[in-house]
Amino acid sequence: MVRHYALWDGICVSAHSKGQVVEYLNFLQDGVFIEPVKVEYGAYVAPMKPGWGLEMHADFIAKHTYPTGSVWVGREKSGGVTFLA
Repeated sequence: MVRHYALWDGICVSAHSKGQVVEYLNFLQDGVFIEPVKVEYGAYVAPMKPGWGLEMHADFIAKHTYPTGSVWVGREKSGGVTFLA
């Protein structure tokens, strides 16, 4: 969704990118989203397929669903959640 915002902002609002920054988390792309964000030469690449591009892989969703997902195993403590950095 951020790439859609970045493209819309660059085309319809600001018409330039000087001094503008949009967050991009590379580690949250491959293996998470079916159509991951692509960046080339420091700029978002327009998506080739329609939609928001927010569809996630089913196995990623299953692993991260609270409290049954595998990433939550061992993080329960006294009925709460212990987050590990």
